[in-house]
Amino acid sequence: MGQIRLNVSGLGEAQEMIDRVVDTENTALAEKALQAGADVILNAERDLAPQRSDGRHIKNRLETRIKKGANGVEALVGVWDEPIAYFVEYGHAGPKPAPPHPYMAPAAEQAEDAAIAAVVAVLKGGL
Repeated sequence: MGQIRLNVSGLGEAQEMIDRVVDTENTALAEKALQAGADVILNAERDLAPQRSDGRHIKNRLETRIKKGANGVEALVGVWDEPIAYFVEYGHAGPKPAPPHPYMAPAAEQAEDAAIAAVVAVLKGGL
């Protein structure tokens, strides 16, 4: 499984909105906002994902998931049906050694501002 966790800090007013959503336990709004941000990162990852000659492109297998847990709600972007995304991101030792080809982390970093803006837009519309 390959996934990226995006931790955001220094949001100012946006952080206040997020805190209000958490305080009111409006999980539907939180999920909608997180999905909007995850979709931005998903598209950025698809743009940077390497192409395979056999047609099994990683970009077609990337997806988002909203996960609810004891610590709240989080959005994940990755490939869950096999560890291929991990092997491409970090390289692997065999049968033929393959060098790393990072695309998930760079995509998340490049899309961070747009993802935050998407989350904030949904929160503003729902509060």
